[in-house]
Amino acid sequence: MSSHPSIGVERKIEHTFFLLSVWSKGVAGLIETIGGLLLLLIPQTGLNAFVIALTAPELAEDPTDRVATFLQRMVHELAADTKLFVSAYLIVHGVIKVFLVAGLLGRRLWSYPVSLWFLAAFIAYQCIAFSLLTRSG
Repeated sequence: MSSHPSIGVERKIEHTFFLLSVWSKGVAGLIETIGGLLLLLIPQTGLNAFVIALTAPELAEDPTDRVATFLQRMVHELAADTKLFVSAYLIVHGVIKVFLVAGLLGRRLWSYPVSLWFLAAFIAYQCIAFSLLTRSG
């Protein structure tokens, strides 16, 4: 009794999960890029109006809703330089993801180590940023 056929099935399942995860990263990167561009191009008044329209039904139902009031306050207090940083971060992060996903799906050998390097760099950046935010707040 050999388990060789089950190994082939396991590899196909692993490969399917790999493809699903890579495609989901690509979609997330595309959404990040589009969101960053929209954030960059929409003026502050338009952003305020969008968030008010988005949260108004919830605040009509519950005027003390924490999420809705938090969103309105955050957008209202959003500084121009913060908006620029967030949009630039989203655009750069999204474009890198889309670029690496294209390489991975195209089976370009360079994309595997580069993907791991960028993953490590973004994790390190987010850990450092989180520690700085928690230290100052």
